Amino acid sequence: MTARLRRPADAFLRSLQMSRSRLNIYIEGRKPDSYVYDKIAADVCASTWDYRIITPKELPAGYSGEGKACLVRWYTVLRRRRRLIETSFGKFSASLFVFDKDVDDMRRSRCRSDHVVYTTSYDIENHLFAGGDLAEALAAIMCIPKSVASDILGSQDQWRRETCELWRDWAVICATARVLMVPGYAGYRATSRVNPSPSTPADRSLVQAEIAAIKALLNGHPNYNRVESTLARFHSTYDKQEHEKIFKGKWFVRILEDQLKAGGHLGNVKAFPDRIISHLAQSADPKKEWANFLRFTLEYFFALTGLNATQGGKGRVPSSRTPEATVSS
Repeated sequence: MTARLRRPADAFLRSLQMSRSRLNIYIEGRKPDSYVYDKIAADVCASTWDYRIITPKELPAGYSGEGKACLVRWYTVLRRRRRLIETSFGKFSASLFVFDKDVDDMRRSRCRSDHVVYTTSYDIENHLFAGGDLAEALAAIMCIPKSVASDILGSQDQWRRETCELWRDWAVICATARVLMVPGYAGYRATSRVNPSPSTPADRSLVQAEIAAIKALLNGHPNYNRVESTLARFHSTYDKQEHEKIFKGKWFVRILEDQLKAGGHLGNVKAFPDRIISHLAQSADPKKEWANFLRFTLEYFFALTGLNATQGGKGRVPSSRTPEATVSS
């Protein structure tokens, strides 16, 4: 398969002007983003020709790559050039960037713009485990009746709460390390180092060892004295039942797989992590609450650019709200 040619930035923007799409939706591009965000957009908009999903790999030379950092650089270019909204060839179009929240809100590093939308929870996987049918997904993967899968899982909401609690200490440690910018600490990129196995409770000695490691890496840094208060802050996040703001949704998969193996349920199922996410994404109804973080913004932008959403009407367009007027870095 021939690789797609990379266009310089101006030529890339020109190609967007000439396309039929009224809304260019930039996403981080990792699985399952393309499928999920296209699913929500297709449900909101009457025609899939009216929007375009763009991943970091499709950006012009000098900006393409992987992940949020590439998109932030490209967003900054569009903002500085005042190209977040375009009027050309008799067409009004706009750009919208969709990011995983991670802990950007707690680091105060969010892009504050009507042209940027973040997941409500840590990442899109959190939303899929909330909105998808997990018992149905398990039944399909394991080739068993859904009723049997439901018995194994129990209440999906309760399972999510208990799973987040199981890795509470690790989530708190990872959030603390990220917010305090601990150099060289592999937190969110790793599975829990304080739980002896993914499906067993944390070991207090391992928890203390990780906290000591963070303090050692911060020795001499101004943030050293903030470690204990930051840990307490994120334990408070859990106490307020806001745990999925710092619990990484991708961890659900690792814990679930270990639980199923420990219970002798999984057998020889291959590629479980990718398959469970794919089935959850397929079963998630884009009209439900899990998708509202993006759905409402899409309705607003489709109305702004003169498109009618599938639900009819003009979406949620505050009369005093104009994207260009509220853009800030």
